[in-house]
Amino acid sequence: MKPSPHRTRSQSDHRFNPYEGPSLRYQSLALQRRSQSDEFPLPILAAVSPLPAEGNEGHDSIRASYNADDRIVQSVDHLIEVLFRPTDRARFRLSKAPSLCFLHQLYSASGASSTMVDKEVNRLCGKGVLRKFKITGSGGSEFVIIRIRDLRAIIKDARSKFESGGDASESSGSAIDVLERFEQFLTNGEYCDVSVSRDKLIAELKTDDSHLNILFNLGFLVTEAADKLTFSLPWMGLFITQIVKGRKEIASRIKRKAAKEMLQK
Repeated sequence: MKPSPHRTRSQSDHRFNPYEGPSLRYQSLALQRRSQSDEFPLPILAAVSPLPAEGNEGHDSIRASYNADDRIVQSVDHLIEVLFRPTDRARFRLSKAPSLCFLHQLYSASGASSTMVDKEVNRLCGKGVLRKFKITGSGGSEFVIIRIRDLRAIIKDARSKFESGGDASESSGSAIDVLERFEQFLTNGEYCDVSVSRDKLIAELKTDDSHLNILFNLGFLVTEAADKLTFSLPWMGLFITQIVKGRKEIASRIKRKAAKEMLQK
């Protein structure tokens, strides 16, 4: 018999129930194997503690000190900090993976309604604080969030390969120009969609179709349809691979449990 999703929990019960909706959102936390003798080859995405909810101790002192924008930004920072700890980056070979969190993780971690989160994320994208990307290959189309400062750092790193390569050719100069205009287009908050038509992007970057190959080769664009391009990030595939492995491990562990529950920490 499945455990009731409405059962009352004690404050010390740290288990999450796979039959309850929020537990299936795979909020970020690297769980450690209980057995020290086992190899643990990948990060497991389970549950992360959200900001204090209304009625919880500490709600007034924490939430009253910042507005909705601040709460969303803090939640993004918290999710990324938990998922991408330096030790975990090295352990799971994630040093090159972009620092991202899922939009559905943010729904739970922020302690706010999904409608409010969507509204504030869109507002922060328009203010040039956050940026949304769409990813596929993780079991469906999902949205991830990146901080603009991290996005700028990724584009700067890509641009530095042309600037420090000692290549003063016209093609190298064109690549730098395209990347600079692409950074401005993605981060100024005026265009917040996760995809763009080929013609619009060419017009915005003041370039031609041949120069878009630079962005494709660097991993910043993928083709969604004949005239529709989706924004992406270098090493996004590494991030997706680890997500898929983590979810499979969670499903496997829960399946082996008699009560179909798993410790949160």
